[in-house]
Amino acid sequence: MLNFGPVDWPADAEAAVTLLSSNEWPYHGQPTLSREQAAKVTVVGDGTVSFWVKDGDEFTGLIRVFDLDDLDDGSPLLDIRIAETHRGRGVGTAAVSWVVDHLFSSYVELHRIEASTRHDSLPMQRVFDR
Repeated sequence: MLNFGPVDWPADAEAAVTLLSSNEWPYHGQPTLSREQAAKVTVVGDGTVSFWVKDGDEFTGLIRVFDLDDLDDGSPLLDIRIAETHRGRGVGTAAVSWVVDHLFSSYVELHRIEASTRHDSLPMQRVFDR
């Protein structure tokens, strides 16, 4: 059963680095990250919050939300990363649905969320269609 919750920083730093460095992210600018590169990814702070996607106690994905400090002038950006072993099972769709509900219920000043993805990211395009 999937569950979602905030990343507890810095207590969850090791889990975030492990998730980011042990999977391939083919639709991101850098598809693989070393542990050192993953450790430099902003997970919390500076208008960024992150949430775990978990299947039971297993970390299966990470949702990062950017630009929360600029909601009056725009809309937040999302970075959703699902572990390779959990892709193709509806986890991305559940993650997008959860984060959209969470953002609209948590930030009263939020009026819209925009979505975009790469032209070749067919999995995310399917998520957006749903």
